[in-house]
Amino acid sequence: MLKRIGLLISDIDGGSEYDFWKMAPKGLAIHTARISKIANLKDELYKEASKLESLVDIFVYQEDYEVHNISSDIRQVLEQFEKPYVLAEESALELFKELGISKIWLFTPYTVERALEEVEYLTVNGISVTGYTYLNINDKIGLKNVDYKTISIALLKSRVSKDSEAIYIYGSNLITYKAVKTLPRVFGIPVISTNLASLFMALRKIKYVKNGFDSLTLI
Repeated sequence: MLKRIGLLISDIDGGSEYDFWKMAPKGLAIHTARISKIANLKDELYKEASKLESLVDIFVYQEDYEVHNISSDIRQVLEQFEKPYVLAEESALELFKELGISKIWLFTPYTVERALEEVEYLTVNGISVTGYTYLNINDKIGLKNVDYKTISIALLKSRVSKDSEAIYIYGSNLITYKAVKTLPRVFGIPVISTNLASLFMALRKIKYVKNGFDSLTLI
């Protein structure tokens, strides 16, 4: 039976939609709504989610920036639709827990300030960050230019700590499909992106993936 995800993303997001489309198993449809970052978040989120309500089985709020600071507002809106939902950063935490991962190397395209904010968030939630790689990008065009080659070279130059149990690519704006599929063979540990974590947890909630993480065909 066809299952449908309602992907709620920022109007400047250039990565989530592509990643979900590439990573999605057969028989899964992705419906997307874009949310203006200028407008009132709650009003805009409600308006865009309403457009998808009759079309989807689950909502995925795939904006990572400061989600942990405004999650109550997002929940308040999405719970009005009586459909399951997942939030970007929280999905990663859930997946780490499921896989028994407690030590990660963080990769982010953003500034060092954003990297440190995410380190703090992960640490508070029981995840030890063994080190981090950041690209110091804070503009839309720069993010669009971050490709597989950029990610892989940056991580190789970083000399990822051997204590790391996984590499976490933080940034829903990034196209990460090739990285999460290829880099585990390079580093010998799972490579999990914000987009991959959200997709997997959404599939789990709608009972599309009944087995473990390894059953997702791209891995």
